[in-house]
Amino acid sequence: MQNKQRFLWQALLMTGVSLLLRSVGVSAQVIIASRVGAQAVGISSLIGGVYGFAVTLALSGIQFGTTRQMAECLGKEDTPLAHQTMRCCIGHSLGFGLLSGALLLLGSKTIATLWLRDLRTVTSLRVMAVTLPAVSLAACFSGYFVAVRRVYKSAVVQVVEEILRVGLTLILLGRMVAGGLEAALLALALGGTIADLFSGLVLFLLYRNDRRRHLTLSPRHAPLPSLAGTARRLLKLTMP
Repeated sequence: MQNKQRFLWQALLMTGVSLLLRSVGVSAQVIIASRVGAQAVGISSLIGGVYGFAVTLALSGIQFGTTRQMAECLGKEDTPLAHQTMRCCIGHSLGFGLLSGALLLLGSKTIATLWLRDLRTVTSLRVMAVTLPAVSLAACFSGYFVAVRRVYKSAVVQVVEEILRVGLTLILLGRMVAGGLEAALLALALGGTIADLFSGLVLFLLYRNDRRRHLTLSPRHAPLPSLAGTARRLLKLTMP
């Protein structure tokens, strides 16, 4: 019964945080639109569509994969396997995050020319490409906190991240909007970039502290499966 109540509390917390973040995001869009105008908002939406595609590649199902694999390890009380699984999950995040970031960074001019048809978006795309490894790692650590039933840690970070994103964006817009449309687009990109990097760093530090406190290595009588085998099991979950 206690586990069911804890699961219900975490589900309600995640739902509440999601609704709060959506409300903050909509309110921020209204304020931003009044400052930069409809054209900048429209082009920013197009940039967001490209960035969303890059984020999908960067994440590659890692949050679900981490949660599923870690929950199985902890259900078996196999902490050595849990440590090995997290190494695979972090490697997966870094690999796909760096791949996606590199593709967006190197292809930014081509995307701006052929897809967006506006070279003023190149700088914003390049700035946003930097965040993709951090976004992928943040999703990995969020999946870990769901698995260990301490989702409140990632929830708090998400709320702070969104507040930071909105605050920084408004401050940067106030300073840069006079530079024209390209400067306004860059301000929007920088606000999100700094917030994403902050979120990734804080979640990493929280994960390290949580692992030290709760995932102490226990004796293991059977040999660990190979790292390649653990990676294959993870990829079977994430790649589809």
